[in-house]
Amino acid sequence: MSTRVKVVIAAVLVVLPVAGRWLWFNRGFYTPPSLAELDDSRIAVPLPEYSPLAEEVARHPGRVLFDLSHANNLEVDDLTPLQERLTARGVSSQTYDGFTTYLETELQGAVALVVAAPTIRFTEGEISAILDFVDDGGRVLLVADPTRQVPIPEEDILDLADILLPESAVPAINSLASALGVVYFDDYLYNLVENEANYRNVRLSVDDSDHPLTEGLETVTLFAAHSVQGDGPPILVGDENTHSQLRTGAKNLAGAVVAAEGRVLALGDLTLFTAPYHTMADNDRFLSNVANWLVSAERVWDLRDFPYLYQRPVDLVQV
Repeated sequence: MSTRVKVVIAAVLVVLPVAGRWLWFNRGFYTPPSLAELDDSRIAVPLPEYSPLAEEVARHPGRVLFDLSHANNLEVDDLTPLQERLTARGVSSQTYDGFTTYLETELQGAVALVVAAPTIRFTEGEISAILDFVDDGGRVLLVADPTRQVPIPEEDILDLADILLPESAVPAINSLASALGVVYFDDYLYNLVENEANYRNVRLSVDDSDHPLTEGLETVTLFAAHSVQGDGPPILVGDENTHSQLRTGAKNLAGAVVAAEGRVLALGDLTLFTAPYHTMADNDRFLSNVANWLVSAERVWDLRDFPYLYQRPVDLVQV
């Protein structure tokens, strides 16, 4: 047998299986089915219903201080809905960054303090100033959120360990909260039975219908929330299907509590106050209730609060 014949036979043996396989799996040509064209103008997308909250608000003199001095993990407009409600009530909003003055100085003349998503612990001096502020009738709103961890430093932005295991900000909020009678748990609430499109978006009901913070409320939706405990009554609690991935078996888990004789409100979620989530369920009403609660503080004024202790125009007389 000549070399040429051998080459031809070898080529046939190589090509034949490939050709047979191709013919077996490719019988004819694919003809795609015809698809009806969609008329975009006839597609109706259901949108969530939202009725603007109509309310008559009383105007209060005073100032609410927003703490931004603890590397707070906030976006630009996170607190805008709350600040707008405060402005409508005649109260001015002021931010404190910790660069030019002391917290004790800035609390002079303020009726309330808002601490949202801090990631740096409070110092003993700051805690002492806030405790004195609360003792004088000032009110404090504490807000933490499981999705607002300690930001990753720029030099470690590509560190896989920091990305997969971010540092919790719960110790930072607890450095102040524990002194005020509140404990934040490093967990998140979830409900697999009844939720708002996601098992971590839990619907909480009112636990104390007589409290000013719960006036007009039925259901408030929290979008990823810590559970909290305080030395006062819970405000918003979950049902029997609301659980914590950390506190196994715990019942009546709360996402909002009051403490310090009603002068401190602790929330386990920040998202419910941000746009557009503040329009879900009764969140908008709750936002207004919180604004009313903040501006209704009855401060005990002394000379340290000069000149803010004057609540109306005064005449200065020189003698």
